[in-house]
Amino acid sequence: MQGKRFVQGCLALLLTLPAWAADPLEPPRFVSGGVGDEELAALQAVKPQYNLQLMTTEKSGGYLAGVKVTIQDGKGQTVLDTVTTGPYLFVQLPDGRYQLSADYDGKVVKRAVGVHGQKARTLHLTW
Repeated sequence: MQGKRFVQGCLALLLTLPAWAADPLEPPRFVSGGVGDEELAALQAVKPQYNLQLMTTEKSGGYLAGVKVTIQDGKGQTVLDTVTTGPYLFVQLPDGRYQLSADYDGKVVKRAVGVHGQKARTLHLTW
């Protein structure tokens, strides 16, 4: 029961965060997790608010957490540098082209990604 209250509290906090503004100095909103049914349900509820959606797994299909994700904008500026707490990472980014680098256990996966408006870009990264 405490786990459910924790997830509900986290979801309430996420929903009260201010919407991402067009200020390039403001860091992007993001959320990570997806461990357990309740946490996964909470993430799925807020998923439409994010235009970049990542899932991290092993090649065998097992979910991964602890992936270091760095996103740089077209000017090479780091706009996000975080470590995932579950297999999902959802990020709200302004329109543009980005370089994504994801490091798990010393193995790095890199992707170029473009986002435009609220149209979601989904990436599935495997190790």
